[in-house]
Amino acid sequence: MTDVGRHPRIKLYVLSEVKEVKGSVGNFKVKILKKSRYVDEKECTACGDCARVCPVVRPDAFNYGLSSRKAIYSPFPQAVPSAYVINVSECLGHNPAVCAKCVEACKKGCINFHMSDEEITETVGTIVVATGM
Repeated sequence: MTDVGRHPRIKLYVLSEVKEVKGSVGNFKVKILKKSRYVDEKECTACGDCARVCPVVRPDAFNYGLSSRKAIYSPFPQAVPSAYVINVSECLGHNPAVCAKCVEACKKGCINFHMSDEEITETVGTIVVATGM
């Protein structure tokens, strides 16, 4: 996956869903819903400072519940992009009066609870869909 993330002619959309495909081979128009991760993936260095201060502990689905993770976490080892994501339904910080410890711990200011999902339209020649697991 790292090689795919670095390839100059491949666009990798994680936490995304294909909503519509029109066209034919060599000329597709694709609508993609990119879900918000509430962490700026271009700025996050995956240092882990935010996760260390997070008070929320949940079973880690990647490890079939045999280990735990925080409400802000790296989806799995060697994830691309190497950036954390917030499960906003588990997080207390989306109401900063309650928690927001991760916002304070992030020295680069990568956490933004005002992010929203975005719809992206791409014109591409080929589509590769990988479901994850």
